[in-house]
Amino acid sequence: MRALTVVALALLISCLQTNSRVEGDPAEEKDNKQENVDPDVRAELKALKEMVEQQRVELEKYKTKTGERGTESEPVEARLKPEDLTESELQELKSKGPGLAAKLSVEEKLTGDLPVRYPQTDRPNVAFTVALTNSGRVGPFNADTTLVFSKVITNFGDAYNPITGVFTAPVKGVYYFYANIFGYFSERWMGVAFYKNRNSVFTLYDTSNGNHEYASNVAILQLEKGDVVYMRLVKNHEIYDDPLNHTTFSGFLLFAI
Repeated sequence: MRALTVVALALLISCLQTNSRVEGDPAEEKDNKQENVDPDVRAELKALKEMVEQQRVELEKYKTKTGERGTESEPVEARLKPEDLTESELQELKSKGPGLAAKLSVEEKLTGDLPVRYPQTDRPNVAFTVALTNSGRVGPFNADTTLVFSKVITNFGDAYNPITGVFTAPVKGVYYFYANIFGYFSERWMGVAFYKNRNSVFTLYDTSNGNHEYASNVAILQLEKGDVVYMRLVKNHEIYDDPLNHTTFSGFLLFAI
């Protein structure tokens, strides 16, 4: 009887040990599995884990940086605050302030004093060059006589009238004029006066003295719309022109005002 009891106990202990080895402890199984993983695979998994962690850190930094830049579209005044500046930066801004204000004041004065001009698209095309005649000598006359430059070379805007010899300003503006006269083998003096309305602007005098001579001058005039410009032969003087266009009258609009 005692022998049977010992045998039964021995069988029970054997069964319990077998069941323990089959079920096992989960923690022990996990350790066993990790020990059975290939070392190279384990290293790759570790590197991948570190890479993911690094990317997470970089993403957090990027979010922080973009959040700070989100206010860059705001006005400078809203972003630039005294408390954001160092003491030296504040002092530098204060020292530059009066100079910048003075410079701005000068620029405003200069631009404010500029005359108002027509836009380029509204500027009329005004330019002419005319020659006197093909007939040779003109003059002398007993009185000052308006010269009619009948040979039209250029007349943009039709402001010069080849019938009367008068240029009429189509718009208020600043105009450039050029006059050239010629004397040819004559004992008489050349003499031409340049007029704006009824006022003489300049006069050209010279003598050919038995030879040939040129005389010329330039005028830049501010004209109102409707002002007239023309040239007059001084009494008892003469000038000369032929198909070579020695005696000419030219002008054009510099800018409208």
